[in-house]
Amino acid sequence: MKGDHRAPSTFPVQCSTLQINGYAMIKKRPCKLSEVSASETDGKVHLVGTDIFTNKKYEDSLQPSDNIEVPMVKLNDYQLLDIEDNLCSMISQMRSVKSNLRLPEGELGTKIATEFEKSKKIIVTVISAAGEEAISDFKIIDG
Repeated sequence: MKGDHRAPSTFPVQCSTLQINGYAMIKKRPCKLSEVSASETDGKVHLVGTDIFTNKKYEDSLQPSDNIEVPMVKLNDYQLLDIEDNLCSMISQMRSVKSNLRLPEGELGTKIATEFEKSKKIIVTVISAAGEEAISDFKIIDG
C-alpha cells in the first residue's frame, strides 16, 4: 500500500491571528490579505484578500476563534532558458528543470518576453501555493 508522502499544501490558523500581507484560503483560493478587521457589531473577523494567481478579490467573515486554512506559499527563482508557444523552459540553481509553466498574461508576460529576446539572461520567480504555480516576477541578470 502506497501512502501520499506529499507535504500538506495548507495548515489551519485561528482567524484572530491573521495579519495584513499574510495569506489565507478564502473561498478555497490562496489569497494575500489586504484587510483584516474586527467588526464591532457582530465580533466577526472580516477578511479581504487577493488571489495570488488571478488577482481576483475575495472576502469572508469568520468568528475570531474559527480556524481558517493558510496556504504554504513558496517562491523559487529559475533562469529562463526558452519561451516556445508561451511555455517557459527554465532551470534552478540546483539544476532542476521546469518546462510546464505558461508565460504570464498581460504586462508581466510581455515584459518578460521582450527582455528575454533582448538579453536572454532573465531570472523568473515562480510562486507556488495550494497545488498551483505561476511566474510572478522577473529580473534581468548581468553578465
